[in-house]
Amino acid sequence: MAEKTPTSQSLFTFDPSDVRLKVKYKGESITAHVSSSAMSFASPVWKKFVFPTRKPFAAKNPATDSDSTPDAKKSKIADSDEKDKIRSSLPVDTLDFTGDNGEALLILLRIAHLRFQDNPATLPYQTLLQVAVLCDQYQCINLVRPWLPQWLADEETSSLKSSPENWLFIAWVFGREKVFKELATRIVQRVSVNPLTKVVYLTPLHQYGKYQITEPMPDGIMNRILEGRMELVKQLLEIAHAKIDKCLQSKESLCHPDAHNARPGDCDAMVLGSFIRALQELGVLPKVAANRMNIKILRISIEELAHKLSTLAIKSPHSQCSVSPLKEQITEKLRSIPDPVLDSHRRHMKEQS
Repeated sequence: MAEKTPTSQSLFTFDPSDVRLKVKYKGESITAHVSSSAMSFASPVWKKFVFPTRKPFAAKNPATDSDSTPDAKKSKIADSDEKDKIRSSLPVDTLDFTGDNGEALLILLRIAHLRFQDNPATLPYQTLLQVAVLCDQYQCINLVRPWLPQWLADEETSSLKSSPENWLFIAWVFGREKVFKELATRIVQRVSVNPLTKVVYLTPLHQYGKYQITEPMPDGIMNRILEGRMELVKQLLEIAHAKIDKCLQSKESLCHPDAHNARPGDCDAMVLGSFIRALQELGVLPKVAANRMNIKILRISIEELAHKLSTLAIKSPHSQCSVSPLKEQITEKLRSIPDPVLDSHRRHMKEQS
């Protein structure tokens, strides 16, 4: 006989139970039945929800209290203390968790109630992200730590396939410093900014187009990424400006006469002219506009800017001279991306791991 498919209600029913949770699961509003003890052990935040601090009973004014004799006062205080103890030891009746992702919440509740066998061995990206959100929100990393080796077994490849900015959050919550640093460094090279709306965009790896970066993100990391991007943009522009200055001031030749014997003077003039024109079209020249980060540069990522500088359309009668004069320096500069990870991020991940 085929087993019945469990209902949403049955999935969220844990025995024994003494607290009800309002939950949203796959679009359906249901009432979960959970154990106050299990919830309290699983998360310090849940414990405060389940057993909220009670206000003590207000003391009466002795001036208007008919039972103001010393013995009567002692009896009232003792009775009040006893009532407070009883009230604080009783869990609330119902809690509202409808704002939480139902799939992620179910995973945490199963672990809290020792129903390990009901949880999947692997989690899809979106579920993993939502579990990370709840672990951060409810301070319950200890609850899921035994499952992290399974859930994050392919983190180094999965983090490159899905939204890397949200994988930053996953790595931060679960204490994966290596993945966090590698992703943050990659994102420095792939972010761009709309200069009018200040919206930050990300260009995915091996994909066309870009999309807006969304929450959740670890505190402070996006500012660090944008600071690193700005510093790198300035360094790339300095390489281009220094090359132009050297050519104009010291008469450095851009032609490679050792590779041929034909018209080096004509070649040099053609290469320099096309070099300057290409930098103007890119927005790197004139220097004043570039130093103010003109719109063309702000709208593209470091990877795009580096690619454009390395593949400038250089005109020359010699094929050997048609390569961008900046290619080698740009390639070298990209090997030393500023580290965007803060010490606070490292401390947090160490605590989480």
